[in-house]
Amino acid sequence: GSTLSVAAPEDQFDEADGRPKVRFESVYTMDLTDFWRSVSIGFGVMLFVAVLFWLVRLYAWIQRNQSAVGTEFLGPMCAYLFSSLGFVLFWFVYALALYWLIFFKWQATVHVLLPTSSAHTEMVAVLATAFACQALAVLYQTYKQSSVDIFLMDWERPKGQVVPKDGDIRNAKPASISIWRTFFIANEWHELQTLRRISLEGTLFALLFLLRGLNLEYLATPQPAFTDLTPMAPNVILRFAVTASLWLLLGGAQIAFKFLILDRFFDNPMVDFVDLLSLSNISVFVLYERYAGFYLHGRSIYQHTDVSMQEMNKNLREEMEGMAPPRGLGENSECQTFEIFVTHPFRDAFDECYGDYNDDATDKSEFLGIEYQTHSELENTITWGRLDRYG
Repeated sequence: GSTLSVAAPEDQFDEADGRPKVRFESVYTMDLTDFWRSVSIGFGVMLFVAVLFWLVRLYAWIQRNQSAVGTEFLGPMCAYLFSSLGFVLFWFVYALALYWLIFFKWQATVHVLLPTSSAHTEMVAVLATAFACQALAVLYQTYKQSSVDIFLMDWERPKGQVVPKDGDIRNAKPASISIWRTFFIANEWHELQTLRRISLEGTLFALLFLLRGLNLEYLATPQPAFTDLTPMAPNVILRFAVTASLWLLLGGAQIAFKFLILDRFFDNPMVDFVDLLSLSNISVFVLYERYAGFYLHGRSIYQHTDVSMQEMNKNLREEMEGMAPPRGLGENSECQTFEIFVTHPFRDAFDECYGDYNDDATDKSEFLGIEYQTHSELENTITWGRLDRYG
């Protein structure tokens, strides 16, 4: 149908001839009752999928942490709920917008018309809900990442003894070990925390180039033809479909390029970090949850790694020529990365060491001594699991 709107208030008359200014607008609509009924059913199915996904993730969390429902369960429960809802709602709105983009823009003769502005409001509300849910999930993930328990184990042993000034060898003490290798590994670990497979700056620049530079933003205009890039006001639903599709394509292309080419043939930061651990004779013990985490085995196959460049180069050449055993944890194993699950006694002993460190240091001057003692206790605690296969 069509509507004719005539607006003639006092300030809408032509000053030249005194005639009212008239604006004619034609809006074409179609009955979408059955379509929106199907969308409502699909929305309910997607909510069911979100709840099911949430329950599966909660069950996995309980299995990993060997824990029943308690106070520590509330954080993951809410975060997983927000994350699952945000994920499902986004893909639901995107699929709906992509449907209109494909079937409206690719029709040779007009069979499908875009929904009215009321549908725009509803879709924007659902999308805003998805954004809010994901924002809350990201905040929890940021808190979780900043509260992970990390312990660096330095396997380096003293090369000799320090004899006191009086020359009494009976009072000799083991030579000290440099802390700088541990500092360097800690710094590299912190740099990995901001590692991303997608460059935000590059993606935004490419998206701006495609939308404004190549005028692809006009794919969202309510003209039933993909080749029609005539500048005009875009449709809200089509604009979201175009922008989200380009964003996903750019992100997917970057992930595929890094996984298939960069990580395999050029530079893989995670592999380089594990290799650096072996060169530094340091292992990393990470507990990202109370009873679950990772172990990165970096104990060197050589007795010492705090050596000169000449000796380090000699050791690396032996490995390259196959004259040295593999770096892995087990016998004749090259595996250095492990997902671990610890027991209740192990976790209690781990917490006890940290508790002593936090409770005993009442004065700032005491922190260094207590920290060294705590480090030694944690090192002894972690080697319960027979990680120390080198004697």
